[in-house]
Amino acid sequence: MQDTKAGRDIKNNVKEEDFEYFRDIVYKGQCWFCEVRFTNQNPPTLDRIDNSQGHSKNNVQLACSWCNVKRGNRDPFITKGLIQLKRYYLAKGLPMPLTDEDTYHKLRPNITGGLANAFHRFNVKDETHINKLKLEGQYVVSYDLDYVMTHNLYARL
Repeated sequence: MQDTKAGRDIKNNVKEEDFEYFRDIVYKGQCWFCEVRFTNQNPPTLDRIDNSQGHSKNNVQLACSWCNVKRGNRDPFITKGLIQLKRYYLAKGLPMPLTDEDTYHKLRPNITGGLANAFHRFNVKDETHINKLKLEGQYVVSYDLDYVMTHNLYARL
C-alpha cells in the first residue's frame, strides 16, 4: 500500500514465499541501525535500502520499528551513526544535544537549578550559537548576547 501510494514498482515486493528467508534472518539477526536483537517488544520491520524503490527482497534490511521511523528518508549511514551516538550517550550517562523542538518543550518545564536557570533560552539549531562563556570569579558570563548575562555560581536560594 505504501509503495503503491508513492508510485513505486510493487512487482518484486516481498512475498509469502520469502517467509523462510526472513524468518531465519529475524531469528539470528538484529537491527541494522542500533544492533539490538529482535524481541516481541522490539519487533523487526522492513527498511528500504533505496527509498525510491519498493520493498523487494534485495532492497530491504531489517530494522526495529523505532530506528526505521527515525530513518525516514534520511541517509541510512548518517542515521546509523546518530543512533549509535545516542546509544553511547545513554551508556556513558552523557548529556545529549536536543535537536527536536518538541522534545525541548516537553523537557523544559522540568529543568531546574544551577546554571540551567541562566540558559533557559531557546536556541534554534544552526541559527543561534553560544559563542563564548567565560568564568569571571564566581560568575559565568555569556558574551553571545546583545547584553552581558551573568550567573553567580555560589548564590544561595
